[in-house]
This record gives sequence, structure tokens and C-alpha cells, in this order.
Amino acid sequence: MRRSQLLAVTIMALAGLLKSAAPVLADSLPPAAPASAPASTPQGYRPIAGQGWTFAVPPDWQTTQITPPTVGAIAIPAQLSDSQGQILVNLAMQPLEGEVANYIPQSLAGMTNFGITIHAQRQVTSGAAAGVEVESTFPSTPPARVWQRILASDNTGYVLTCGTLETNAEAARTTCATILNTFEISL
Repeated sequence: MRRSQLLAVTIMALAGLLKSAAPVLADSLPPAAPASAPASTPQGYRPIAGQGWTFAVPPDWQTTQITPPTVGAIAIPAQLSDSQGQILVNLAMQPLEGEVANYIPQSLAGMTNFGITIHAQRQVTSGAAAGVEVESTFPSTPPARVWQRILASDNTGYVLTCGTLETNAEAARTTCATILNTFEISL
């Protein structure tokens, strides 16, 4: 399996965890930060948009279809990679059943239950939608470093994931942070 395929499978496995996570209390997370200003597209980046969402990637990034566009109830409307296939980004969306407020804590619990090491997390917002940004290491062989912005709004869960192999993490950190900072959902 090529490195980019392995990384894509790893990232998709993370998205798949979110639907099956065990519930935890919503108040176990720190309070959401106040609404932030809308993200803007950095100079030289190009926007990727769909119904109700947008983010931006560097100009030389290419659309990929390494994983299927749907996995069960999870839709993956955007999959892209850098020109070397070293950094991958995807957006996973899923319908939410029950309270939207439970989606973020369930996602975090699912990650830790699966053996993912969470290095850092912080509260984020996109318009009226509160969420969390997480940096983690996925226990694959070889390990993958993953940055995710997880948001829930209007009965839909959104996970924008940017990842690379652990050995490339420091080189990818700034690019992934920039991509995640451009992610917006609109109601």
C-alpha cells in the first residue's frame, strides 16, 4: 500500500470513529469560545466549497479519491492532497441523531477509546457553531499525525482532517493549521 493510501485509510478510520463513539456529558468540555470572525482565504490558497461549507488549500493541491465518497452514513465530499501525496485533507460529514451538543464529546471519547493520542485540543467556532480543534497521533504503522476541526451544527457533524505521517509532522504543521483556520460552515 502506498504511503498516501495508508494515510488516507488512517484519516478515514478517524472519521468513522465519530459515529460509533460512546456518549459522554457535554459539560465535560471547557466552555466554547465566543464567536470568531469569519475565516478568509490566505493569499495564494484556493477555496474548496460545497453546500454549507468551505475551506482553502494551497494552489497546487489536487483532488484525490483514495477512499469512497461515502462510508455508511458518513459523506466525504472533499478529499485533496499536496502534489507529493505527503499531506492529505478531507471533509467528513454525517447526520446527527439526538442532541448536537453531544457530538463533540462523543467524538473525543471515541478517539481516546480507539487508542488515539490527543496531544492538544482547543475550543473553536465557525459562525454560530461551536467545536473543537484536535491534534493527535493515530496508532497506525507507521503512525500518522492528524489535525482536525470538529464542528456540529443544524443536525450535521463536520470533521475537517489534515494529516501526514508522523515523520513529516513538523513540515506539515503550518500548512494544516492554515487549512483548518479557513474552515467555515454556514447555516
